[in-house]
Amino acid sequence: MPALTIGSTLPDPPQTSEELLAVQNLLARLQTSLTLRRVTKRNSVRRRTVSLTSDGKALEYKPTRKSRRQLLVFRDLYEVTKMDPASKVYKKAKLNSNTNVVVEMNTRIHRGWRIVFDDKASANTWLQMIGYKVKGGALAPSGAVPNEDTLTGCICATWERADTNRDGKVDLKEAKKMMVRMNVEISDDLLADLVRKHDASGDGALDLEEFTTLFIQLTQHEELRPLFASFAAQVDWMTRAEFDCFLKAQGDVPSDILFNTLKPDKNSRITFTQFVHYLLSPCLNPALDPAHQTGVVDEMTHPLKDYFINSSHNTYLSGDQFQSSSQIEMYRRALLAGCRCVELDCWDGKDNDPVIYHGHTRTSKIRFVDVIDTIRRHAFTASPFPVILSLEVHTSDEQSMVMADHLRTILGDMLMTAKDIPNMMYTPESLKGKVLVKWKLPHNDVDDAKEGLAGSDNDSGAARSPSQKAEASSQGALSHLLRSCVTVGAFKTSDWGRDAEPYYIQSYVETVVKELALSHRDEFIGQTSRMMVRVYPKGTRIGSSNYNPTTAWSVGAQLVALNYQTWDDDMRLNDGMFSLNKGCGYVLKPDYLRNPSGKAKATPCTITVTVLSGTQIPKPSLQKKGDIADPYVKLYINKRDRTEVKTSVVRNNGLNPYWMETFTLACESKEIDLLTVKVMDEDTTSANDSVCEMVIPVRALRTGYRAVPMKLCKNGASLPGASILCKFDIVDLPPQS
Repeated sequence: MPALTIGSTLPDPPQTSEELLAVQNLLARLQTSLTLRRVTKRNSVRRRTVSLTSDGKALEYKPTRKSRRQLLVFRDLYEVTKMDPASKVYKKAKLNSNTNVVVEMNTRIHRGWRIVFDDKASANTWLQMIGYKVKGGALAPSGAVPNEDTLTGCICATWERADTNRDGKVDLKEAKKMMVRMNVEISDDLLADLVRKHDASGDGALDLEEFTTLFIQLTQHEELRPLFASFAAQVDWMTRAEFDCFLKAQGDVPSDILFNTLKPDKNSRITFTQFVHYLLSPCLNPALDPAHQTGVVDEMTHPLKDYFINSSHNTYLSGDQFQSSSQIEMYRRALLAGCRCVELDCWDGKDNDPVIYHGHTRTSKIRFVDVIDTIRRHAFTASPFPVILSLEVHTSDEQSMVMADHLRTILGDMLMTAKDIPNMMYTPESLKGKVLVKWKLPHNDVDDAKEGLAGSDNDSGAARSPSQKAEASSQGALSHLLRSCVTVGAFKTSDWGRDAEPYYIQSYVETVVKELALSHRDEFIGQTSRMMVRVYPKGTRIGSSNYNPTTAWSVGAQLVALNYQTWDDDMRLNDGMFSLNKGCGYVLKPDYLRNPSGKAKATPCTITVTVLSGTQIPKPSLQKKGDIADPYVKLYINKRDRTEVKTSVVRNNGLNPYWMETFTLACESKEIDLLTVKVMDEDTTSANDSVCEMVIPVRALRTGYRAVPMKLCKNGASLPGASILCKFDIVDLPPQS
């Protein structure tokens, strides 16, 4: 399964009264039952009866061969979208891509449904119904599903999944299952005593309120009581003035909105439990500066060469480099994840229809026209800033002309063409909503520098525009129409970029960049300050593994292309870097990399991290069965082999593990270094499992007591409610000479 589940994709609720009426009519029909068509895992179409559960919090379908009820809980939904009409699902399921619409509904662990609709209007109403149930909205009477980022929200979510018979009660056996799902180790006897104590009705079962009270009492973070007491004069509560003092000590600004979110009593006081919920909430008390989550912070008027640009390698592949399938869906996923540079490996197809695949391998082929249409529809959903299409052209003149025609007719005004170059500033701001084409010419003009170092070639000539560069190709009469679409020129510099334009790009394999970073560091930083550099994985990475991108970033390389289909440690570093600037895909390089001859230098610093406690840490890969987690936390800067430190192991406690251990880590550049906070599960019989983690850019790390949100190591899915509470202190050091 592709790794790109970074950030959920959920539809919006109805925006007009007419849309709301249509949604309400659909919900009324679902209260009885509605016959729909569902695409199975084998891509056959089966009729199923779908209905709302009695509490309205889930969908159920029948018939099913499985022993358990087949529920899709609204709260669990993570990605609900229309499938691309060019997807193979339409063909295999024998659907009409012009009229039928397939809506795919996935959860965080990718278990979901594919529903077939006969027209777009029906599909849109279904999507708005999902948005209404998950998000609520201005037109909704009571708003969205309770926030799972809070403890009570997490309890409600687990309750909905456990109460399969929808009777509003859980007995001792069901309560035990809930405890296991929430990673709580408790003996049967103790749980039985607690159930009896909280069972007001005496029927041997608990309702939601009773179970919530039991759970909160069982899982209080008493280790945080001293922190509470250091600001609160009373044992049981904290006043508004005392809470404001705590915020000021953190370096935060007191806020009426924030305090009221904690639901104080009529005397403007909060309890210890409410204070703990604030501390552990990544929404209310995030470790990452909220400014980077809510808006674009960096100036966007610099030339493109002054930015790190979120980039993908062999975007079309869903797996390895030799025999995996090429999928149009991978472009959609990459773009929605904030990627701004995608790769298209173009070859001649049948019937004058160009295709994209990994040439001379067993990977499957997809149509160029379908990829361009997908890019058109999704290019600017996640970010308004320009998208670069990195073309690998292996086509004949005839099919190159077909490609050019598709680019022009499908992208229309989105496409920046060669004639626009004299009048266009190459900045993210001026290129909003534009698609740029980079063309790497084949054979003689290949610009990979695969063997030698930059500066070893003397055939680049004077600086020319991308279209002039293409015109001079020794390959002869390549399509003039395709050349006119090129606005970012592939270029091989002979003088560390002094002979290049700012919008030129030279490509390097990762091994060459690693060598240059050691042997010609200053010269290479100079080159990346003058022109753009693209870095790509070495050819031996057949399994689509990645390389550490921080080496390339440290010397200013702008387009560090990674295999997006592989969610590994290196891809997680990329995710951390581009969490900056509202995930727009462009991050302004620090001044010392933009102007290496200037006075600015990298800022070294030390980060002192106290790992206090965690909350709602799941089992690896969200497993439901197996032992309770034995978590410990690892911390490292960029390269784990040099800087890694780790806490002790907490046995049998994933719900509220407590460490209170302090470490100091050294950073070479506060401006670009990345801190990883990773939770591991100790396994005494095999290798320890990576559970969840977060990568935070040091430049956006907030000091004080902060909640570090967690993403699942398996695929990058967010884990609402899961967090690690840390105290951060940062001390800047004098720049190195």
